[in-house]
Amino acid sequence: MVFLTDDLEAREQAKELGVEVHGSVGVIVAGFSEDEVDLEKATSKIRALSDETDMFISDAVVDQGIRMLEELAE
Repeated sequence: MVFLTDDLEAREQAKELGVEVHGSVGVIVAGFSEDEVDLEKATSKIRALSDETDMFISDAVVDQGIRMLEELAE
């Protein structure tokens, strides 16, 4: 089972139950890894989560997502 959410409490509860959890950054990274979106677009979308939405996402999560994209691109 996979659970997609950005709600921190829901993510923590699901992890405790052994459910694989992914948020918005994980979905974007998965799209890139499956060649659904290119590196530039994926990076832009991750940055937009922080800059253009009211969703709370830390700079550390944004940076981690971009590093994941860069590692996959190598």
